[in-house]
Amino acid sequence: MEKRQVLQIGIDIRQSGQTLLRIEIGRDGRWMRSGTGMLPEVAIGAECHSGSSALFNQLLAVVPQKVLERSMAHEELTGSDERSWMLCFIGPEEKIVLHFRLSPQSSFRDPLLNYIESFAQHALEKTNSWYFDAVVLAVYRVRANDMAGTRLILPDAQGLRNAFEHYINQVCYGPRRLDLLALVRGKTYCDAAGRLLEPRIWQQEQGVYINFVPPGSPDTHPKESEAPALPDGTLRVAIEQVPVPGTEPAQMVVSEPAEPAPTLPPKRPWWKFW
Repeated sequence: MEKRQVLQIGIDIRQSGQTLLRIEIGRDGRWMRSGTGMLPEVAIGAECHSGSSALFNQLLAVVPQKVLERSMAHEELTGSDERSWMLCFIGPEEKIVLHFRLSPQSSFRDPLLNYIESFAQHALEKTNSWYFDAVVLAVYRVRANDMAGTRLILPDAQGLRNAFEHYINQVCYGPRRLDLLALVRGKTYCDAAGRLLEPRIWQQEQGVYINFVPPGSPDTHPKESEAPALPDGTLRVAIEQVPVPGTEPAQMVVSEPAEPAPTLPPKRPWWKFW
């Protein structure tokens, strides 16, 4: 396959039955992502119809023509546990798939497997800012200015709570830490009523505080003793399917539920919301 023939790029990395990362990016300006590439699975998915091929072109630019010569699959499974890596390139009449399934004990290495890992990391870096805003939209119900044309695919309220905990743990305390302040720099956010909000983020070893406040609000750091693990109502959400004219499938939106959110366990988590 020639690079000019590629219409869509797909990345799928799984381990122990969980999806660590799934990314699909099309030349037509559509892309989706779920996960961070780490365990546990972050079950927050987002799709964007931007109409721009800029992201697709950036990723395709780092694909050597040699990678597109032929498909390849390799398995070395010695137990029930496994990790799989898949990278695919889809054209109008052809598909190139690179797929590896290995047990944790396997010593197998291959230049193509190394390439999949580095390419996945590159795709993560290119979409981290947008995916953070997708997570913020799901949890805080505020929309960033770069989220036009974005739909969310979410679990139920408890699943969303768990997914956000996993996300914060992985991006703030995992091996590939993100600077959350850098992710929001230069962006504007609005609530459901269209009111402008400013992000306020404190990211420290002892905890992460995220808030969205009206412009000009005092910039004060919450004291440890005043910061509950999860303020009442922060995740008091339910997920509904609302048909949007001209789109398929239905858009996923966040709304207030009829019943209160489940109470947290008494154990204080390592992360904090504000």
